[in-house]
This record gives sequence, C-alpha cells and structure tokens, in this order.
Amino acid sequence: MQTLLTLGFLLMLQIAETPGSFQTVSGLVLGPDGKPIAEAIVLVETISQSGGINPIYRSDSNGRFSYQALPGRYKVSVFKKSEGYPIPIIGYSPADLGQSLTLDVAQSSTDFVMHLGVPLGIIKCVATDRRDGSLLNTVNYKLVHADTQEKLILSSAGVGGFFEAAPPFPFRVIVEAKGYEPWRSEPLNLERGSRKQINVTLTPKKASSAP
Repeated sequence: MQTLLTLGFLLMLQIAETPGSFQTVSGLVLGPDGKPIAEAIVLVETISQSGGINPIYRSDSNGRFSYQALPGRYKVSVFKKSEGYPIPIIGYSPADLGQSLTLDVAQSSTDFVMHLGVPLGIIKCVATDRRDGSLLNTVNYKLVHADTQEKLILSSAGVGGFFEAAPPFPFRVIVEAKGYEPWRSEPLNLERGSRKQINVTLTPKKASSAP
C-alpha cells in the first residue's frame, strides 16, 4: 500500500509540473517473420522532459502493449533475452535488431509498430559438479570478447545455469563458483538466430595443506 501511495504521489507531481493531458500510446512488437512477440519487456524513457518515472511494460500474448503518456518525446526500447534480444544497455546490440525507437506523442492517441530484426544467437550453459554431476546452486559468469578480453556481461545464476543473447562476434564464456576452479571456454561465434548449449563441469579446488 505504501508503495502504491508513493507512486501515486509521484504521478500527480509529474502531472502538475508538465502541461498537457495524458494520451493513450499503443504498440505492437513483431519479430522478423511478422509474428507477434509475447512477454517482451518494454522500457519507456522520457527525452523531452527532465525527471519523472521511466515505466516498464510487457507485451501480451498478441504482442501488444499500451500505456498513458503526456505529450512529448520518448525513447521506447524492447528486449526479451530468451528470444535473442538483449537488454538495451548491453553494448553489443546491433542497430538492425530494431530494439529502440524515438516516439513523439502529440495531443492525440498514438499507435505504432516495432519490427524487430533477426535475433542474436542464444548461448545456454549448464554447470555441474565434477564429482557427482549435481547441478551447482550458484555460479558467476562472464562473457568476454575473444580477442580483446573486454568484459561484455558479468552476472550470476542459480540452479540450472544460465542463458544469454550471444554477441555477434567471437567471445568466450567464463564460469566461476565458490570452492571451484574457474572454467573458460574456447572462442565461440554464434550465428544470429542460432542456439547453443554448453555443459560445464567444474572441479573443486584442492584443499591447501598447512605448512
């Protein structure tokens, strides 16, 4: 309840400080085959106004979403990692993925379509203990550029491993877990739209002997 009251107060503040009235903005997310993409995350960022809340929405089973916005200029971004469309802040997202656009909302309802390009490849990793083959509870992983070693993604995952939208250039996967030796893949290069699973077996670190 406290959270709802706070959000309501911030919304009233934004209305009071910005001229114009709320308009309905409706969007449709389509894949490269023209089919709707369900459960895509939609991030709306304000360009023409300072401050305010950057809301997040989700497309429905028909790829549609809608929200209310004051007149102004907005950046609309779409991502769905499981389909090969990474979070927009990832630096290797090609422009032709079509994940972002600038939208001008006028004093009337706005309707638009986002046509996404061919998705990136998807890398899936399953990490197990070398001793008994059991899934590891928590692993940390990195995706790094195969040539420059630049860190592209640094994150963690629970039981069952992880998946990521793969960079469109050669990269390596590094997997680490507490009490285990780190694992490093050979250079990987996934074609866009492809999927690859790697099975990682981590070896427990040897206990150090007292001097």
